[in-house]
Amino acid sequence: MTKPVAATATLILVEECRLRLDDPVDRLLPELADRRVLRRIDGPLDDTVPASRQPGER
Repeated sequence: MTKPVAATATLILVEECRLRLDDPVDRLLPELADRRVLRRIDGPLDDTVPASRQPGER
């Protein structure tokens, strides 16, 4: 029952312009800020660089 309640609450926040679906997630989930990506697709998992863009940007 929590999924329909969370979805309804989210839609209400979108309607009230308090939440935008295309906003960066960093403000709401700070643990996802400062993302890092692999330097090479076949490289070791500890060879990372800061991401140059937000997820979903083109």
